[in-house]
Formats: sequence, structure tokens, C-alpha cells
Amino acid sequence: MNNTNFAFDIVAFNSIENILNKSESSNLKSLIIVLDKTALTKESELLLSKILKAVNHNYPEQTYIIDSSNFKQFKILEVFKKTGIHKLLAFGVNPINLGLNLSFKYYSCFEVLNYNLLFSEPLKDLAIKDNSKKMLWSSLKNFFELKTTDAS
Repeated sequence: MNNTNFAFDIVAFNSIENILNKSESSNLKSLIIVLDKTALTKESELLLSKILKAVNHNYPEQTYIIDSSNFKQFKILEVFKKTGIHKLLAFGVNPINLGLNLSFKYYSCFEVLNYNLLFSEPLKDLAIKDNSKKMLWSSLKNFFELKTTDAS
């Protein structure tokens, strides 16, 4: 077979068994967050905490954090199925690295197979870009179906 006719990469995805922390219970968790933990500073973690508090979400109690620096690619749909969680908030991650062949724009909420997805710039970029924070807040209100218009 001639492989030169293919215009796509063949990718080996990581097993979700290597991604999920077996000691971490997902009973209280209702949101998966994917971000690069190596880029997480005290300031960006505080920003994440404030973002989630504004949408009435407890961090880290109600969140399942996946460190994208440990995995080049994995199948997020398998993680959804394994955890029973239906919402994903990703910071600085391309959907292709989550096993999703999607064209996306930051701050656009979308649904795939009854799973809700929202992609954002990395937290370090959000920290210095007021306009990006505003766009994220607008999307988060829709993503979490908030009735208020004020960020608390």
C-alpha cells in the first residue's frame, strides 16, 4: 500500500487509565478542566479559582483537573464516559489533542454528543488580557446557564 497519498497524521492516543487519578473520587465532580499544570502559577491558580467561584463552582472540590503537559493526546470522550462528567473547560488546549477533530474558536460554547465544551486561552494569557476575560465571562454565563449578568 502506498502511504504517500494520505494527508493526515496517524496518532496513538494515551490510555485514559494513565490519565485518570484512581485515588480521586469523581462523585462530587461536575466539570473537567484541562490545562498545562507546569504553567500554573499562584496567580493563575487564583484566577482559575475566581473564575469558577463566579459560576458557583467549587475549585478544586467540583473539578477534575487533567494536566495536558503529561499527555500529548488522549481521547476526552473516553474520559467523559469513565467519569460521567458532561462539561469540559480547556485552557490553552487544542481539541485535536483531546481526540476531537473540531474546528473551534476560543470562547465559543459547543456540544458534541451531549457533552458541553468550552475552550479558552491559557490562564497566563487571560491574566493580562482584559478583553479575553470579558469574552470568557460571557461564554461562561452561557456554558453554566447563569441568569445573572454580574461577575461576583
